[in-house]
Amino acid sequence: MGALIVLLVVFGSALAPMPLLIAAASILTTFLIVWGLTGVTDISFIVQYLLALIGLGVAIDYALLVVTRWREELGRGADTEEAVRRAMSTAGRSVLFSGVTVAVSLAALIVLPVPFLRSVGFTGLLIPLMSGAAALTLLPALLLTVGRRLEWPGRRSRASGSKLWHAVGSAVVRHRWAAGLAATVVLLALASPVLGLRLGRPTTESLASLGGPAASAVDQLDGSSIGAGLAHPVEIVTGDVAKVREALGGIDGVAGVIAPPAWTDGSRSVVEAWTRADTSTEAGADAAAQIRTAAEKAGAQVGGGPPRTPTSSAPSTATRPGCWPSSGS
Repeated sequence: MGALIVLLVVFGSALAPMPLLIAAASILTTFLIVWGLTGVTDISFIVQYLLALIGLGVAIDYALLVVTRWREELGRGADTEEAVRRAMSTAGRSVLFSGVTVAVSLAALIVLPVPFLRSVGFTGLLIPLMSGAAALTLLPALLLTVGRRLEWPGRRSRASGSKLWHAVGSAVVRHRWAAGLAATVVLLALASPVLGLRLGRPTTESLASLGGPAASAVDQLDGSSIGAGLAHPVEIVTGDVAKVREALGGIDGVAGVIAPPAWTDGSRSVVEAWTRADTSTEAGADAAAQIRTAAEKAGAQVGGGPPRTPTSSAPSTATRPGCWPSSGS
């Protein structure tokens, strides 16, 4: 309803529902394709909401671009058929390249080994393509057949509007290489914070700030001598528990090592080691890296949570904390 109100303000005529019709066609078509994909791969249920959200925005954007261009050509005196032809040769080309670019960009998520992100990748690939296809096929047909009739009440001028944006567009076209270089510099500047990005779990202190029973438990853990790394232990699978204990005994940052008898299956046992400092901190990450190196030298396999690169220097064999499956684990 909100989108319809905005479109009514923009068009000032009965053309307002036309972009919504294009959005409905593209979203339903994409839903059908995604439903078919569920037979060959896992698709997250969250995708249905993302699909509708992205599809509504992209389809309305594409349709709005084409319809606005069509109205401009009508305002210049072209008949309906010629106006559609000119709109598709200009705005239609923009829609085509935009749809393909967005689809290719989001399709990169398909190769990630994370089921949810892979599902988003399928959605990101399909919805721009379907929205672009609807804007390039269904929309011109609607404009040719009923476009003129929907121009009621038609009180708004269809001629080109803003002189400012016309001047900006003309300047960009005249100096396209300089404009492209300037845009690249701006984008690189905006993306520069990625160079300092550090991925990892939230620290126990940040979790404690949320309040509630879990926060109280975190506070008690931090105030004890158990070690803050207990929340994210390094998991080790070995056939010689004593050897692993001995290997980890000389590491300064290790707070404790446990291997209950119940964690033994045949000749293999699970050992958990945790650090004094939270593994999301520099000290904890360094200690976890040392645990990994020592355990692997003892012939064990190291697993646990996702990796995070410690900020301090460490030996080349332990450049990442030992909190993720190593080869063979």
